[in-house]
Amino acid sequence: MLKKIFWFFFSLFLASFDGLLNLKFRFDEREHSPLLIVRVDNIGDFILWLPFVKNLHARYSFNKKPILICNRTCFELAQATGLFSKVIGVNNLRFTRDLKYRYRMLRNIASLGASVAIQPTYSRVFLIGDSLVRASNAKERIGFDCDLSNISPWQKRISDRWYTQLVPASLSPMMELNRNAEFLRNLGKSDVYASLPVLPELVKLATDKTISEDYFIMFPGASSPIKIWPVESFARVARKIVDEYGFVPVICGGEMEQELGDLLLRRIGDDRGKNYAGETSIPELSEMVRGARFVVSNDTSVVHIATAVATPSVCILGGGHYGRFLPYPVELEGVKPITVINKMNCFCCNWRCQFTDDQSRPYPCVEGISIQQVKCAVDLVMRQTPTQ
Repeated sequence: MLKKIFWFFFSLFLASFDGLLNLKFRFDEREHSPLLIVRVDNIGDFILWLPFVKNLHARYSFNKKPILICNRTCFELAQATGLFSKVIGVNNLRFTRDLKYRYRMLRNIASLGASVAIQPTYSRVFLIGDSLVRASNAKERIGFDCDLSNISPWQKRISDRWYTQLVPASLSPMMELNRNAEFLRNLGKSDVYASLPVLPELVKLATDKTISEDYFIMFPGASSPIKIWPVESFARVARKIVDEYGFVPVICGGEMEQELGDLLLRRIGDDRGKNYAGETSIPELSEMVRGARFVVSNDTSVVHIATAVATPSVCILGGGHYGRFLPYPVELEGVKPITVINKMNCFCCNWRCQFTDDQSRPYPCVEGISIQQVKCAVDLVMRQTPTQ
């Protein structure tokens, strides 16, 4: 309760802080009148939105490519796509903790002189995305009439007034690709429908990250321990793959997952194996995934990267957001992830588990997925793509 009270008053303080800066940072000369897009969620969400960037740009008559404000984790990827004239990366955590950093960022956004600012995110965040749109001082500020996953009702009532237009959203559950298409259709692009993301070649891999033998990638980390399948289970699946198919095991992940990668590699026990966790940029990871036979992963961005580079993947999927980001719509053609689940009646709980409040270990819907289930999914991948 004390934590909720603190965040209530802290949110009001930051909103008031931003309001004072907004009065100070009004730039009336908008010579370039750029289109500004605010998309500050995580890498997987960003990739699922990429198919719609050109349609969004085409909705407006700007000659220049749009400016993007994104989560700093997406910065290198966004730059590498070539879809934006300028990319500004925001450290989301620091933006809500460091007033000096927040001041500089808000001033930077205001100085862009955008005439149209759009946040096409369905699950808006009051203190980040909404606040950045507000700071733009754009004549048109457009956002999604969002759900309440990341925002409280009172915050939504306040930040709704920071927009000049809220794009309506259907109340029925919807996979994110379909949701992104819905935003554009309701914005006036009636011919837009869901499609799989596609990433062109983003970078040439260095020699030390080029693997000559057939290899598969394991991604044992995730954004939270509640989504992480046990490392021993990953290792047992990997050993079965090595024994049956002879592929080289390659571990990937973020900087915080280097030790987890080392542990997994030791448990696999294959001297040919490599751990690149924390050693690749997102563009480099994309190209490593492109060259792999397949990927086995928790529910992370690498599954969406695999789809975007047409590499088969097996995703160990919990039920917290089931149906929103995964599985992909069956009607879409292309190389889609195979999801492995432990179906429970409590699916779609928004990760508010009714069985445990221990967030240091996987939730039951993740931990209950068997090694045999994952290995069967790998075998299905191999039957579908027998040669390369």
